[in-house]
Amino acid sequence: MMKKINLSDLKAGMKFSRAVYITPTNMLVGPNMPLKSSDIEKLKRWGIKEVETAGDIIFSPTPEILEDEKPKPGDYKKRIVLEYNKLHRIKKRYKDEYDEAVNGISSILRYAQHKKAINEVKIRNIAHTLVSSILPNEHIFIYLASNMTNENDYLPYHSINVAIFSVIIANQIKIDPKLMANLTISAILHDIGMTKIPLKILTKKERLTTEEFNIIKLHPIYGYKMLAKDSSLSADIANVALQHHEQYDGEGYPRKLKGEKIDLFSRIVAIADTYDAMTKKRNYRAKFISYDAMKNILSESKNKFDPRLLKIFLSNLSIYPVASLVKLNTNAVGMVIGAYSDKPLRPIIKIIVDEFGDRLEETEERIIDLSEEQDMFIVGAVNEKDFGINTFSLV
Repeated sequence: MMKKINLSDLKAGMKFSRAVYITPTNMLVGPNMPLKSSDIEKLKRWGIKEVETAGDIIFSPTPEILEDEKPKPGDYKKRIVLEYNKLHRIKKRYKDEYDEAVNGISSILRYAQHKKAINEVKIRNIAHTLVSSILPNEHIFIYLASNMTNENDYLPYHSINVAIFSVIIANQIKIDPKLMANLTISAILHDIGMTKIPLKILTKKERLTTEEFNIIKLHPIYGYKMLAKDSSLSADIANVALQHHEQYDGEGYPRKLKGEKIDLFSRIVAIADTYDAMTKKRNYRAKFISYDAMKNILSESKNKFDPRLLKIFLSNLSIYPVASLVKLNTNAVGMVIGAYSDKPLRPIIKIIVDEFGDRLEETEERIIDLSEEQDMFIVGAVNEKDFGINTFSLV
């Protein structure tokens, strides 16, 4: 529930557990971010008397960083380690928010399957919470979207994951904040037409026949019809359900639209949808690790997507995303905790398994900056299951 806070009660340095909003679509400050004096002065100039938040006021949500711990200018490695330690402290809160969003969309999809109207208030609240949490915490949400799924209940997880990746792309292209809520809802509901596809096709363990795939290809039309008749939702949300399988080269479906004839939201969601599908295990194939999914998109699918948006998305993930596992030429295995934008092949690594194959204890922290270790390099990305590692416990 949103709570109003009077301008006179705001003080510089205040932090909130959820984002603070000037209007429902205009964020003042993100969760766990300090309010600045300039923010308060801006509100006074604009004549704003109160702001809203669904969170609580917190002054010291995390331990303060001691003066001698603060990274000096250019000390990028130390800053990355500090950010990683912060991530380790707050991860559970955002995993709980992620689970809550999945549960919420799950009930919306069940209602839709039985021809009941979309609960607009509920879907907007889910979108609102996601956006306010993702923007200041992209790394942890990239990790969640890249790893969270349920093979037996795929659609709700896929819907939220696609929304997360779509918000990250939209933020990078500086989309109008007023449009962010509708983009997020569009991404969440993009596959709603799948609720009309027979379960025996969706759960089939073998590859689909041509006839079965043609039935699957009807889901954009089903989704469009379901959303277009709902007067509480804008037309651009229904359009994404219809267009998210169109391809930039004109070889998609159902209408074979080409280039920018496909609307912007649909071009964003198409990338997020494909990447998430690749990185999740399906009934008929194993999942791709992030590195392989990116290679696959670039080598086999690059003409399918808006090239500008695709470049933005892949560069934001980086070749080795945060929390991905890599093997070094020394045979050690480490988890990526940060990377230099100009040195994507030489990220900062936390060693998990040493060169002798021994698992390090949590207290045995070994951080290696590959940009400083010329004799070490990554030989490949690895799957956490191959080493019995749960990266969420390490993030």
